Amino acid sequence: MSQIKIAALIISVSMALALAGCGDKNEKSTFDADSGHPSNWMTTHKTSATANVNNCTKCHGTSLDGGIAQVSCFSTTRTSYNGFACHATNPLTNVNCSSCHVSPPNGTTAPNRAGAHAKHVALAGVTCATCHDGGGSGTSNHAKSLTVSPFPVSYQAKASTAFGYNSADGTCSGIICHGGLKTPQWDSTVAIGCVQCHEQGTASAVPQYNSFFSGLWTITAGTPVNLHNLHNLVNIPSTTIRVVC
Repeated sequence: MSQIKIAALIISVSMALALAGCGDKNEKSTFDADSGHPSNWMTTHKTSATANVNNCTKCHGTSLDGGIAQVSCFSTTRTSYNGFACHATNPLTNVNCSSCHVSPPNGTTAPNRAGAHAKHVALAGVTCATCHDGGGSGTSNHAKSLTVSPFPVSYQAKASTAFGYNSADGTCSGIICHGGLKTPQWDSTVAIGCVQCHEQGTASAVPQYNSFFSGLWTITAGTPVNLHNLHNLVNIPSTTIRVVC
């Protein structure tokens, strides 16, 4: 067999093996070692794609919708990591967070799950990093299912026994904004009342920074009464409606 034929055969076999490896391995999983990617691919693929997206399109197609690997980079049942689907839209055209998350998220499933995001980011000074500190794209904490990075200490309530997010019931505890009280479930649509964030105080900023207290008033020969409590026990003049916040 001539050297030319041998060389052609080697190239043909190499191409077949490359295509088979790309297609076969990637059908197993998206980010684990069997996929043909490094084990830490979730945290590094953005850097690789940014440096040369041709590394991705070779197997996943020019639009990253399947290609010879037959695995799309978009959200499908076969492309997920820790329970999170991959890009909702084409990362070639939406190169920032919006390829996976609407800003703020407005859907019903991860990674575009609305919850109370809109209410929180509407507050002055609150950004994604307020709660997801250190969890941006390309980090080991990114895309961890139902996990929020530790909150900044500046958001810790004055008096609290727990500080953080409970993934089991979707609530936060020990947060200054909610007066240290356990918050409603993250995706709850039920309106909350004042006392779900503010509790009766015994002095200014006691026990929480936002505890309601306006001083004490002593009824003749009686026990001093917190003025807030006193008002909440009476009706609006000429009505039977109780005074509320």
